[in-house]
Amino acid sequence: MKLGEAYIEVTAKTAGLRGQFKKAQGITTRAATRAAASFTKAFGRGLRHFGRDIGRHLKRGLKIATAAAIGGLTLSIRQAAKFEYQMAKVSSMLLGKSMEWMPRLTRGVQDLAVEWAQGTDVLSDGLYNILSSSIPVDKSLKMLWVTARAAAGGFTDVATVTKATTTILKAYQLETERAADVTDWLQATVFRGRADFGELAANIGDVAATAANAGVSLEDLGAGIASMTRVIATPEAMTALNNTLMQFYKVNTPEATRAARKYGIELNTTWMRAHGLVEMMRRMSRAQEEEIATMFPMMRGLKGLGAWLAQLNEIGNDTAAMFNRMGGAEEAAGKAADTAAFKMRAMRESISQVLVTFGDVFLGDEKKAADATTKTPSKPLPSASANGCATRWPGCCAASAPSSKGLECR
Repeated sequence: MKLGEAYIEVTAKTAGLRGQFKKAQGITTRAATRAAASFTKAFGRGLRHFGRDIGRHLKRGLKIATAAAIGGLTLSIRQAAKFEYQMAKVSSMLLGKSMEWMPRLTRGVQDLAVEWAQGTDVLSDGLYNILSSSIPVDKSLKMLWVTARAAAGGFTDVATVTKATTTILKAYQLETERAADVTDWLQATVFRGRADFGELAANIGDVAATAANAGVSLEDLGAGIASMTRVIATPEAMTALNNTLMQFYKVNTPEATRAARKYGIELNTTWMRAHGLVEMMRRMSRAQEEEIATMFPMMRGLKGLGAWLAQLNEIGNDTAAMFNRMGGAEEAAGKAADTAAFKMRAMRESISQVLVTFGDVFLGDEKKAADATTKTPSKPLPSASANGCATRWPGCCAASAPSSKGLECR
């Protein structure tokens, strides 16, 4: 009896639970259905918004990409035009068959820009300086490579170094093959003195011709510059040394001649060629200040001499550095090329040359468009007539007018 009553009681309670479970299940099902419907609706709405957004973004991206492409093309054409103009200046130094070298010179400048991290503007200026110094065109690129390397090691630009190198070569009447030796000499002078490479290269022209004509060797000249620049500024040192050497060109006073002879010095270029500048300084070290002022009365010269005489104990080391200069420029360039800044500049020049190459493809069309816009005449302007009257302005000058008056009639 008890078991039966328990069964009836459990069954009754379970039935109630099942009813409640079904009720809960219905509520859950309806909630899930509503949630699914809401999600589907929201997802559809999101897709519609996404479609509109992605279309808008794609349109904007297309505009940006188009603008970037046009900007890149414009930059490429501008770079190509700038480089063409730079090389046109170089071509002005070539005549006749030597113009056949232009493609090779153009490629050479582009290659050196990347190799030595120098801009094509300073490289083309350097090449122009080389050719304008009557350096043969077949040796010009090799010399430009030498000066570009020296510029890298001297932390300056190749145009300045090239000008200094050609100045020394011409002043001392050296062969073009001595260009590397000249850059080593510049580096050794910088190493022993206080001037930086750019300063020395920019100012060496103030004294080079005077020293060469006076018979001063490169070794003595370098030792003198190095010694003076440790005390006074580079431009002052060049002026002082130039004024000192000028005393060996001029007719000196009897007092100056007697004071110099007292120490075995003759104030003429013959003596300078025979003994040298360093020997002169050694002998002058025994002279009194008043005697030095008598021999070299120019105040700017005295300033440099005083700076040199104060460091005469270093004259042996300065001279030794000049004689042992080989390889100095190469070593300095290697140190510079190992820096991150150098590599970044080289990479920038590499990108620049890619832009030039790409822009060069469209440059011809741009020039045609510019010609059409500006209406550039296709035929050259008429030249002056035989008697000098400009035929460009017909009726301006009489046929029998003198040449000088004809040129004025404009």
